[in-house]
Amino acid sequence: MSDATLRHLERRWLQTGSADDEAAFLLRRVRSGALSPERLALAAYCGHGTCTGEPSGPTTAEAFVVGLVRWGRVASVRAAVAAFRAVPPADREAAKHAGRCVAAVSDWVDCPCDAHVKAVQSAHADLRGEGAEAAAAACLVWAVVSEAPARSASTAALAMRPLTTVATETDLVAAMRAELARWALTG
Repeated sequence: MSDATLRHLERRWLQTGSADDEAAFLLRRVRSGALSPERLALAAYCGHGTCTGEPSGPTTAEAFVVGLVRWGRVASVRAAVAAFRAVPPADREAAKHAGRCVAAVSDWVDCPCDAHVKAVQSAHADLRGEGAEAAAAACLVWAVVSEAPARSASTAALAMRPLTTVATETDLVAAMRAELARWALTG
């Protein structure tokens, strides 16, 4: 598959906005190796319109994150960060400290190296406050430092519990679906 064919299909899809043109573009990306079948499956799990007609993943935030285990801990933690960012801060001071943890975790999902794990642990040591933000941020930190993808997914799912006290399941799942579908299709 030539780069020219991919560029042509992408231009056509961007011009028309057609689901059929996007599907043709994504299929060529998979065939050419530019997009892995696993990432396309993740986009389908998230309900990306071209990949599937209906969202196929669970509709509760906790179950949605646990279902991400097959895509590894980065996907689970990325989803939890997206949910956290969708929640309006209930307590400005607690949100400030939790926000530092979430920012460190967000850096880790973009580059899951040892240096970023240490930054996450440092931010966690400074975590103060109570409430949904602090509880969710603490769970996100443990999801990062967990080695096993299943444990990370379960721990990231625990971050959803306090968030559901300040946001609806629908809003949390929608934020996670949107972020993960975007990430899956750009990677």
